[in-house]
Amino acid sequence: MQGEYGVLVVLPSGGLLCLGGALANVDALFIPGGVLMMASFLVFVWGFLVTTIAIAWWPIHRLWGPRWYIRMSKQERSDALTGQFATAARRASAGSAGPAPEWLGAVVSTWGAGMVVDAETRERPDKVSRRGTVAGQLAAGEGGVWFAPNGALSAEWTDRAQFAARWEELRDVRRVPARAGVDGVRRHGFLYRSWFPRLVVTTDAGDHLFEVNFGQARRAADTLNRERTRVAR
Repeated sequence: MQGEYGVLVVLPSGGLLCLGGALANVDALFIPGGVLMMASFLVFVWGFLVTTIAIAWWPIHRLWGPRWYIRMSKQERSDALTGQFATAARRASAGSAGPAPEWLGAVVSTWGAGMVVDAETRERPDKVSRRGTVAGQLAAGEGGVWFAPNGALSAEWTDRAQFAARWEELRDVRRVPARAGVDGVRRHGFLYRSWFPRLVVTTDAGDHLFEVNFGQARRAADTLNRERTRVAR
């Protein structure tokens, strides 16, 4: 239950309180800021009351809580609210799921990234992953580019996220909007999806879709295009 109180009570009320406090420090926005601070108290009381009653009678959560959450099964709710820190720690301590190809050479640049193996699915490889996305590292080396899936994930996912290409094998590197597939069309849904533009790397084998952490898709695209242009000269 600690997770439910945090997500459904503390975060919503705390967000309103912080925003209201910030606005209240501006003379022209003092009244809206005060209103938001009062609203944060009401949100806290109502959320705490509903969440507490829901311990004994779950249906009351229909009065407070996002639709995606109240439609989950009991196990899905538990998975959504617990275990993220343990999962993140396990992923951080794990290496890549396989060795880098010998032709990669010295690494020029590397980014934390995820390879989108299914742009349509709602499934996630683990509790801190985005939908259909295998977390790992995208590395640009002297000989080409390689994606290293995280070794903490199951083989069911990492086997689908194998990507390595020499520079001469790249045909195109481009960006597409956030939540879009390789076709550039945005998919529906915001939950567990990145808000930043994605990276598409095209080889003779097809298009490969990536999410580069912290919105670095532009920097990654520029680096990959620069390196493949250098090799082509």
